[in-house]
Amino acid sequence: MKMKKLFLLSGFLFAFGTMHAQEADQRLYMSYSTSDMEQMKSENPESIRMLNYALEHACYLAPIPEGKDLGTLPEIKISNLSNLPSFAELGLKIEKSNQYFRVSGSQQLLVVKSEWVLNYEMEKQ
Repeated sequence: MKMKKLFLLSGFLFAFGTMHAQEADQRLYMSYSTSDMEQMKSENPESIRMLNYALEHACYLAPIPEGKDLGTLPEIKISNLSNLPSFAELGLKIEKSNQYFRVSGSQQLLVVKSEWVLNYEMEKQ
């Protein structure tokens, strides 16, 4: 009987540990250093989960509003607008506020969602 309880307890602890140990997607290392990632894992493991989510959900394109002067926005090159790269592939980091970039050679803005927006979306799923 003791062996059965021990087996069940160890199985539960293994499953619980696996569930909470969030592994970083390798693409994140395109934007974040190994020391950045290790610090996030130790200080705020949930941030790794958010960044993994952000790889597929942080970026989107929006048309440039007519009459808007966007001369102060940074410009970014994206070779294929129909296959939008992730923020990490563009060498960007997720910030506390949304980021906006003019896409060179187009009438589009690249929007990179903020930490808050991404965490909110994840909660709603």
